[in-house]
Amino acid sequence: KALLGREFELTDRKSGESNHNFIIKSGGEKYVLRVSKNISRRSRLQEEAKALEFLEENGLKEIPEKEWFGETEIGAVLIETYVGKEDLEKGDFTQEELRKSAKLLAEIHLTPIKKYNNFFNTEKKDKASLREIYATEYKKWSERPYREYLEIAEETDKRVEKAYEKQEELFEDVPDIKVSQRPVHGDLGFNVRRSGEKIFFVDWEYFKAGYPGHDIVYFFEHEGLSMDQRELFLGEYRKHRELGEEFEENRERYRKFLAFNDAVWAVKRIERGVGDEKKMRDIFEDRMSQLEDLHGGLLH
Repeated sequence: KALLGREFELTDRKSGESNHNFIIKSGGEKYVLRVSKNISRRSRLQEEAKALEFLEENGLKEIPEKEWFGETEIGAVLIETYVGKEDLEKGDFTQEELRKSAKLLAEIHLTPIKKYNNFFNTEKKDKASLREIYATEYKKWSERPYREYLEIAEETDKRVEKAYEKQEELFEDVPDIKVSQRPVHGDLGFNVRRSGEKIFFVDWEYFKAGYPGHDIVYFFEHEGLSMDQRELFLGEYRKHRELGEEFEENRERYRKFLAFNDAVWAVKRIERGVGDEKKMRDIFEDRMSQLEDLHGGLLH
């Protein structure tokens, strides 16, 4: 609405896996224009638009504001306010920025599940079975990409096959315990921005009700935080929200799960010739090395 009848300048911005991103400048204001890459597939931008509405309604400040969303001839389009002046990349976090990130994530996780249910018209429980989370949602998240890799690879990497066997064992060993279920970002890797002393979280298309502990570990792994940085983050997080006793025990399990998924994601892109092959190869080898360490060298 703010752009109707006004001149604006459009520039390209780094695109993600699912969307093209552009910067709109108009009248001294900046916005982000996000366009779905695949018009034949239901876009997650609608989920992001709803997430931004929900978070704003619940008083969260350090996020983009939704300006407009609609389905168009070129696909789903979302316009949101531009927040932060620069992306925080691996190694960029100062101690204070880690503390602010921890506080912000805890604030999101403190949102009662009842508010989520009322807004999204769902019936999520306050507690969920950890085994069920892995057996349903997470198992699909691992199995489908792995099967796709087997179909497209001319010659499969035996390490990936061994790693998948370990992934299957991992699912069998998940304890049947109840864990808290709260609103979570769902993709908090490379989606933190800074502006002066402020920290912002962006790209909310995978926002959902889930286990907060996994939101934290996902952030740790994809930002490549050191052990000292992780402990600093957790120390600050616990000042605002408690973590269940299961967090530490499940932390390593989820790291294994993520490392395998990242490895398969990278090797699939190598096979398909998508993206920077050297970068994908580096990611693949890094994750395979992680799996070697996490599984005690049992992949050979």
